[in-house]
Amino acid sequence: MRKLILILSILLITFPIYSGYEKTTHRVSDQIIFMNETYAKARDYYLHDNYSKALPLLFDIINKYPDKILTIRVYALQYRYKAGPGALDMIGRIYLKTGKIKEAMECFDQMYKKYPDDNFIGAFTSLATLNYGGIAGAEALCCEMWILSGNFQGYEKYLAGNKPDYNLSIIISRELIEKYNGVTRRCYGDCENYEETAADNIVFCLLAEKADIRKTEGEIRWTINHTKNRPLQASLLLELGNICHEKKDDNKAIKTFMEVVDKYGDTYYYYTADNLARFYPIEAFGRILAILTAEKRSDDIEKLKGDIALVYYEFEQSIEKVKKRRKDYSGITKEHLNRAMEENIYKYIDLNVGEKKDIQ
Repeated sequence: MRKLILILSILLITFPIYSGYEKTTHRVSDQIIFMNETYAKARDYYLHDNYSKALPLLFDIINKYPDKILTIRVYALQYRYKAGPGALDMIGRIYLKTGKIKEAMECFDQMYKKYPDDNFIGAFTSLATLNYGGIAGAEALCCEMWILSGNFQGYEKYLAGNKPDYNLSIIISRELIEKYNGVTRRCYGDCENYEETAADNIVFCLLAEKADIRKTEGEIRWTINHTKNRPLQASLLLELGNICHEKKDDNKAIKTFMEVVDKYGDTYYYYTADNLARFYPIEAFGRILAILTAEKRSDDIEKLKGDIALVYYEFEQSIEKVKKRRKDYSGITKEHLNRAMEENIYKYIDLNVGEKKDIQ
């Protein structure tokens, strides 16, 4: 489904809302061609860390023609975007790399407010890195929340001396969820939705600031209540249960894990690119079994066996129904289900369900 969404989004932004090319072209390679020389030069300077030459050109774009349509040809694909968002993105990242954190935040804030729903393409170097870009407003909010949390992948060393503001980072994460919930980030393979990216940041902030359980549960449940993404909801509940266990509240942990079983008993997610799957209620049962085994509560373990077997059976039937409907089916299989049982259940108990077999 996510691959279909990605293909549709590429088609939507590939076909023209603009006719004709700019008069000048800049060939990066036989595969990548920019039809605007100023933008292309600025991008080259940026990629080679020559910021003193990149910035004047980027500001020239922002001041003179931020809404000019920028045409980029990558292999057989052709993209048309406004020049402004990409220029602001590079300016913000230059500020980050040169220690001007406040200016970077202001730049990304401008990018969010001026281009909330415009697509843009980043300063990629090849088709393999074409995932750098997306919806300008959403990507700008991502940059802001990561700067504030100090968890900006690839930019950690530039934020080393900057004091994190976890509360403000969480506030921006909430804004990202509210405005871009259900929107898929631009990438190839298994692409996250923006609410998943924001949720990861919220959990990171809560753990980094060592928030108490009341605040932690409040933020996690707020996130759950503001998305319809069931795999994300189940995953967040599992995370909350883990945190309760780490804080030595095993009764609350077990209750939370059982909530996963009760509310998301039919929920799983398949990672196409890695050929891996998550079965959330089976993971929850595994967490409960780990606690009960450590506490030597054999009677309580015995009571769970029937529930675990029932969940396994329902997943098994669901997989078979999908396979019968689709002759070309190449997704989740019974082997994935058996692997989940091996990793979460069979190491604690023997259970006569299915064939205990790993995927080769």
